[in-house]
Amino acid sequence: MDGTRFDSWTRRRFGLATGGALASILGMASVADVDAKKKNKKKKCRKLGQTCDINDKNKKCCNEKQDCAQVQGLGSSNFCCKSLNEGCSVNTDCCGNRKCTSGKCVNP
Repeated sequence: MDGTRFDSWTRRRFGLATGGALASILGMASVADVDAKKKNKKKKCRKLGQTCDINDKNKKCCNEKQDCAQVQGLGSSNFCCKSLNEGCSVNTDCCGNRKCTSGKCVNP
């Protein structure tokens, strides 16, 4: 093999190796971005009036002042609702058979 053929063969092999290395680095960077996005994702919680489950972390109520209980007028499932003496705007904000009176959940 003479010098020019060896040089072109070496350049070609070196170019392929460099291209492969760059492609693998870029591929690893995109996987790292996906992992970072998954870590930053907030767990979803339930807002006032949405169905909830006490035993499921992703279906707990967002606010600590809210309970997961049955609400009169919304059906037989558990919903996120306001506790006794918490602020409310309508009767369905309050847990159980409590009523919204003067902006607070009170027992009837």
